[in-house]
Amino acid sequence: MSIPPSNPPRPGADPSPRRFSTLGELAAQLAAEHRLIEQKLGRLAGATSSAQPPDGLLRELDALLTRHTSIELDVFYPAAHALLQADGIVTAATSAVEHEPLLALMGMLEQGSREDPLFVPRIEVLRRHAARHFAEEEGLLFRELETRGYFGYSLEYVDVGEPVGTRPLLH
Repeated sequence: MSIPPSNPPRPGADPSPRRFSTLGELAAQLAAEHRLIEQKLGRLAGATSSAQPPDGLLRELDALLTRHTSIELDVFYPAAHALLQADGIVTAATSAVEHEPLLALMGMLEQGSREDPLFVPRIEVLRRHAARHFAEEEGLLFRELETRGYFGYSLEYVDVGEPVGTRPLLH
């Protein structure tokens, strides 16, 4: 069974598909990105307690979260939900909603001032929410897919040629 991407290519975009071998390999890539996001959030939190965060760290983190969320919402979740629903498991629509607070907090940090008294607390809330979300996703959704044997299913994704940070580009 091959799960097609949820978004068709735009007119004029490169129509060649990028092949993510399996749903399991994509889950492993997402888990690795979870660790990278946690690491960057830790750097950000550590930098704010002693000094100003390094220039570009917020933008870098925002780009990573945006791309990562796009991969999950456009590729991983549709495939996971289709497979699980085929087994009669109705998955809640909370997956997409889980990302809203992460992206909202990241936007507040990017747009806000580092002198804002809520700057550091927002970083801490973002870290805690991300850690909880990653643990639930890996411990529940990834495990359910693996247990049911779905990590071996092939998965295709079409790169629609949009700029990095707005479309998922796994490497």
